Amino acid sequence: MFKLLKICSSQVPFDIFVIPKSAQLNVHDLDRASALAALDFDYNGLKNELESLSILAAKIAGTELSEINLLDSYAQWTVASSLGGSYQKPLEATVCNHTVEEARDFETRLDLDPRFKNKEFVTQQGFIYYFGIPLTLGQTIPVGSLCVVGKSINSLSKDQKDQLHLIAQQIEQYLGLKQHTVHLEAQLKQQQQLTRRLAHDIRSPLSGIAQLKTEQDFKTMEREDLEIYLSAAVASAAAILTLTDDILSKDAARLHTNASAYVTLTELGTKLYELYTPQATPKNIELQIDYDATSVKVPRKNLLPLAGNLIANAIKFTPSGGKVSVTLKILRDQDPTCIEIQVEDNGIGIAPENLKTITSGTARAQAGTAGETGYGLGLRFVKELSERQGGTFTITSKEGLGTKVFLRLPID
Repeated sequence: MFKLLKICSSQVPFDIFVIPKSAQLNVHDLDRASALAALDFDYNGLKNELESLSILAAKIAGTELSEINLLDSYAQWTVASSLGGSYQKPLEATVCNHTVEEARDFETRLDLDPRFKNKEFVTQQGFIYYFGIPLTLGQTIPVGSLCVVGKSINSLSKDQKDQLHLIAQQIEQYLGLKQHTVHLEAQLKQQQQLTRRLAHDIRSPLSGIAQLKTEQDFKTMEREDLEIYLSAAVASAAAILTLTDDILSKDAARLHTNASAYVTLTELGTKLYELYTPQATPKNIELQIDYDATSVKVPRKNLLPLAGNLIANAIKFTPSGGKVSVTLKILRDQDPTCIEIQVEDNGIGIAPENLKTITSGTARAQAGTAGETGYGLGLRFVKELSERQGGTFTITSKEGLGTKVFLRLPID
């Protein structure tokens, strides 16, 4: 069992700005989280490809900042910025959270908008203007935004807005191609595995046929013996045809139905640690990830968003100085074999009467331990998505003691 451990730190690299919510959960948030999970992007891997477009957007708008963001149920992931770098913020702390609710774009004077005018990014950093465009990736559900934020302008011309919409279309096309490439690479990898399997499985019968030819002189062989050897050769050839037909039919079906990449628990644990340590650090929370050091690979599909939502929910409802523990296991004694994701925290816990409302999505927003908005959305999202994949979702919690979630997904 290997561990990734985040040592608590009292240094907070950025402030959390909170926009309180009291309304009932927005069903569109769940749709967006599901759509983003289907894309299965490595957020940190998009920076190099998209940074130039964010720089171009800032130049067109004449603003000090432009960002390309993807929004899940808990966080905004800035995958490219005109100032460089990639980072994340709590979803309720962002203006782009409002952009994805708009059909075309969202424009506001931050210094005049009562939702934002008293926030530190206005009063201390000096940003006064915002313009954002939702990114939909060929579907009706937006999963992110392109935004420009300025300190010295208070409006954009129609031409500027039209040009920004063209950039947004380029981003959507790139992300769509990126996802298509991921599927093609997975198919190619499986095709290569199929080729190696074929080469291995037909070697023995082919060797038998080759030996018949090299070890016997057919010209001097008796007819009866020749018939025996020829019958053996025909039988070997028939076995090869049967074997290849079986392999090709099974693997063709697998290629058609499952184009997901595969990951080891080490790779999954490392990626989760990299992605969610920035959320734990501002609250001085220890994030520990344990996993079996096995070479067995499991389908990657939806593992990051499923585990990530559980981790983000635990961080949100754990107080400063607390701990979130994650355990990744492969359960070979289950039928079918499963991957188990366990997330446990020593946070504020959930009252028994609230457990049902949270998992069903009927709960109202609840403040986290640092004032963050707690949607209950992440747990509902994980439950619904895991059940669609044939998995099981179990949650136990006690007020004041913390929460433990078990997620099991079949991998066979």
